[in-house]
Amino acid sequence: MKGEIKRGEEKMEIPVKVVETINAGEHTAIIISVDERDVENKGKVISYIDYKMEVSGKKGVNVKVGFPTHITKGLDGVPKSTHAVFLKNLGIALEGSVNPMNVIGKTVKFFVKMQETPKGTFARVVKDTITPVEV
Repeated sequence: MKGEIKRGEEKMEIPVKVVETINAGEHTAIIISVDERDVENKGKVISYIDYKMEVSGKKGVNVKVGFPTHITKGLDGVPKSTHAVFLKNLGIALEGSVNPMNVIGKTVKFFVKMQETPKGTFARVVKDTITPVEV
């Protein structure tokens, strides 16, 4: 809302939103979108792929997990990057090139831990706990 000034006094109203949150522990969710973002760090740009997940039983509560864009595996076929492990765990073949959009609609389970920062306490998805749920 735009601020409103009356009789020389400033009056401003900002609506307070009530939001549902998640606690530490195990959760299930559906992957609903995949986005790319670039982050500059010390003059170097790193690309990330972010996976947004809607938490089951929590209407409108979404969490996101991001991985550096690169996907690597060893000569033995074993995933080496965290992104590769994530995709392989969700049944994506690590051959040639990979379309990360293929995980949209998959149901997953994962563990959340709470992380305190100067900006507040936030739910963080533990990346290596994301596994598919058979539906």
